Amino acid sequence: MRNWVWLILLGLFALLQYKWWLGQGGLLEQAQLRGRVAEQADKIATLEAENNLLRREVRALNTEQGLEEAARVHLGVKRADEVYIRIAPGAAQ
Repeated sequence: MRNWVWLILLGLFALLQYKWWLGQGGLLEQAQLRGRVAEQADKIATLEAENNLLRREVRALNTEQGLEEAARVHLGVKRADEVYIRIAPGAAQ
């Protein structure tokens, strides 16, 4: 009779260990979730850096000087009283 009690207790212990290590919410799943959280944290950091860069760009474009500079660089806009001189690379030698 005592052997049966020990076998039942051993079986319950094994079942609890299975749930602890491999079951839903077990240590294996927790380790996988920690890895996913770390990946997401890296993505968030990258996106935050990109957002900060875009915020600085928007702030610069909200000023008259920044808007004028962007028009010159990206669109080739010049004032009516300006003369545009382009120096080819290697021509200054």
